[in-house]
Amino acid sequence: MSQLEALTNFFETHKKRCVIVLSALLLIFIGMLIFQISVSSQQKSQMRIEQEQLRSQRVPVTDVWLLPDPLPLPGIQFSRAQKKQWGPQEQNLWYSEINEQDVAAVGSEACRQIDALLESVP
Repeated sequence: MSQLEALTNFFETHKKRCVIVLSALLLIFIGMLIFQISVSSQQKSQMRIEQEQLRSQRVPVTDVWLLPDPLPLPGIQFSRAQKKQWGPQEQNLWYSEINEQDVAAVGSEACRQIDALLESVP
């Protein structure tokens, strides 16, 4: 007797029990499907309620008042008193004329740095 014959023989002898078991499994599956659908619809309705509550608690944009600049800093013209014209003391303090000795000193320092750089290169 092969396995196929044994299986068909089992179903023929226990036909009523097989139908009952298969229909019970089908009912359980349908019940689980209905339960899952109802749970998901309840969760969706709960999410909608929470979203509506959040929307109702929002502050309208027209009620928000913001400063035009969070940290307004005075401009340079407002931070010190400006003079229309410098006097001789301010001219001597802030302005110095460049003479030939200063230009030569800067040039010699630059030449020294360039020579040191060129000597270090192979």
